[in-house]
Amino acid sequence: MKTSHQPFSSFIGHLNKSVYAKQPLTHSLCSGRVSFSHIKAIDKKIAECIKHGIYISATDQLQLLQLRDIIVKQKSHCTQKKLAKFDEILKNLPAIKSESCKIWELITEYQNINAKRMDLNKQRNDSFQRLYSYFNAMADYDYNVPPAVRMLFERLIAAKNGMRMLAEFQHFTQIYNVTIPIDCSIPDNCSGIKNRQQALTAPPSISLNWAEISNKIDEIFMLDLELYNYKQNIDQLQNKIKEIAGTLVVLNNAEYLEYLKSTAG
Repeated sequence: MKTSHQPFSSFIGHLNKSVYAKQPLTHSLCSGRVSFSHIKAIDKKIAECIKHGIYISATDQLQLLQLRDIIVKQKSHCTQKKLAKFDEILKNLPAIKSESCKIWELITEYQNINAKRMDLNKQRNDSFQRLYSYFNAMADYDYNVPPAVRMLFERLIAAKNGMRMLAEFQHFTQIYNVTIPIDCSIPDNCSGIKNRQQALTAPPSISLNWAEISNKIDEIFMLDLELYNYKQNIDQLQNKIKEIAGTLVVLNNAEYLEYLKSTAG
C-alpha cells in the first residue's frame, strides 16, 4: 500500500477497503482480515505522521484501534505475532498530534492573542481618557470657547472610538479654519476678543497644541484598528475551535483500554 502524500483519513479509508475486501463496512468485524502488509503500512504511516507533525482525528484513531479488534477475532495461527507487532505500533500513537492537541494549541494561541489585545485595549483606553480630559478642560473655559466651538468639543468628547473622534476632529478643524479666523488687526485693548481667538490657536490650560492633539487622535485611531484586527483573529480562532470540537468523539475501546492499563506500569 502507498502511504505517503495522503491525509491520514484517506489512508485509513483505503486501508479499510483492503481489510474488508472493498465490501461495505456495515458488517461485523469478523469479516475483515488484517495482513502483515497492512500492519507494515500502518507502521510506516504513523512514523510519517510523527515526523511531519500530522494531526489524526479521534474518529481515525478509533478506526485504527478497531483494526486490533479484527486481528483478535481472526484467530489465525499468527494472531499473536500480528498483535505483538500491532501493539508495538500503538505505543507510538500517543506521539501523534490528535485533534484535541490541535484544540489546545488553538486555545493557547487564543489566550496569547487575547492577552495582547487586553494590554493594547488598556493602552488605548488610557490614551483616550487623557485626551478626553484635555477636551473637557478646553470646554470648561466658557469665556475662551465660542458656542459653536464648544458644540464641536462636546461631539469630540462624545466620540467613543478613534475613527469617530478622528472624523469629528477633522470636522472641527475644517469649521475652525473656515469660519473662525484669527484677526490680528484687533487692537490690544480688546483683550476679551483676543483671548477668545487665542483659545482657538492653542488649547487653554493644557500643554498640547492642535497639531499634537491631532497626532494623539491618530494614535487612538491606529490602536482601534489594531484592536479590530485582534478581534478578527480571535473570532477566527474561536470558530476553528468550535469546528474541531464538533468532530471529536470519545474513544471507547475496552480491549485497548485494558492494554493501556497493563502497560501503564
